[in-house]
Amino acid sequence: MNYPQPQPRSRHNGFKIVAILTAAAFAVTLAAITANRLSNDALAVLAGVACGVGAAIPTSLLILAVTRRNQRTEPDTTMHVPRPPTTQPTIMVIPPMAMPQPTLPATWQTGPVQRKFTVVGEE
Repeated sequence: MNYPQPQPRSRHNGFKIVAILTAAAFAVTLAAITANRLSNDALAVLAGVACGVGAAIPTSLLILAVTRRNQRTEPDTTMHVPRPPTTQPTIMVIPPMAMPQPTLPATWQTGPVQRKFTVVGEE
């Protein structure tokens, strides 16, 4: 019978665990010190950002899973009919026509017209 041989523990595994724990402890300590110095408004903003990121992660993973599933579909087996080459449309250049000049109304030629105003409330 062939039993799997246990792998000897490497010294690097212990170092990785210590490094990860040290980095986590440093991050928690830094966050606690920073949180004590921030105002309530700033803490509320940070909490909102954290909740937004937390809500976005599952949504992103769901979108990623759906797009990967759609990419694994069967290849397109429909028959493609080649299109004839398109031709350039005919371009016709029409020279500009002489436009007649607009004429002014007769009242503008005689001068301003006297206007009569009525003030409400006066006799």
